[in-house]
Amino acid sequence: MTKIFPYSKANVLGTENWDVHSFESFLLMRMPPDVKCRAHLVAAIPSLWMLTTYFAQWPFIRSASNMPTTLTFPALVRAVAFLSGRHSTLFVNWDEEDAHVVRTDQLVLEYIFRAFATVRSTEEETATYPPLNDVIDILNTVQPVEKILTPILDRAKLAPIAARISSTVAIPEVSDLVISSSGALVPLLDLCVLLLQHAIKFDEEITTLIEYLEVAQFKLRNNTAEVSFEVFTEWLGKNPNQHPFFDSDVYDAIALLFNTFLNLEILTDGVMTHFGSPGEKERKHMLVVFALRRPGHTHGGWL
Repeated sequence: MTKIFPYSKANVLGTENWDVHSFESFLLMRMPPDVKCRAHLVAAIPSLWMLTTYFAQWPFIRSASNMPTTLTFPALVRAVAFLSGRHSTLFVNWDEEDAHVVRTDQLVLEYIFRAFATVRSTEEETATYPPLNDVIDILNTVQPVEKILTPILDRAKLAPIAARISSTVAIPEVSDLVISSSGALVPLLDLCVLLLQHAIKFDEEITTLIEYLEVAQFKLRNNTAEVSFEVFTEWLGKNPNQHPFFDSDVYDAIALLFNTFLNLEILTDGVMTHFGSPGEKERKHMLVVFALRRPGHTHGGWL
């Protein structure tokens, strides 16, 4: 990301914080030269900012109702890393084969749902403390690997540390949360569908995902009730019409948008850049939407 940030308000060193206005300006520069795309993006900015500020703090969420108004460069990087589809590889200690939590699509959808949700007002709230798995995975990933001088701590030994640094604020059970259908979801889904329609000229395999989300679009526009997590996953979760090799859902569309932070050309000419490890030569390949959160499935071919 540091290679592209000179083009944005925040510089490479991250000495300037991001706010919703600089966030909007940056994404507008990434949009295709289409008036409709730009209009939909502007309408969806509040929803996108909610997602970004939520995941900038995740999993150390103190209060979902008290998100920051500005983000530092490292905080923005954390949010973009997750929302661009890299959830399955973020928390793996590649130097150790210690087991880590597999983040299923259902779990990721719950994270996204919580970013928009508020407590259901008609029921008594029940609360729980955030699970430690995510924090343990972070500690497992960032701990120094010096096998001769320092022993590697396994998950059991990391658990007390995770408990000490994680949030002590109880969070609502997902069953107590709802989303206003006319608030955050409709503009976000409008933008997602439009960007997927634009990307279909680069990747025809997303046709069934577009059709699936268009149905959800119609349901949300005609829905006057609050959206529970059960409804959210039914309408925006796994697409039953997709080839079983690629389970698709709204996260694929969100990942496409947030990959514009990493790939300036992704929505204009369908080209993605694979940066690889430090020192590894950059390579380019054609856009494959379902591969955004599945590294290694870039069957679009290297350029």
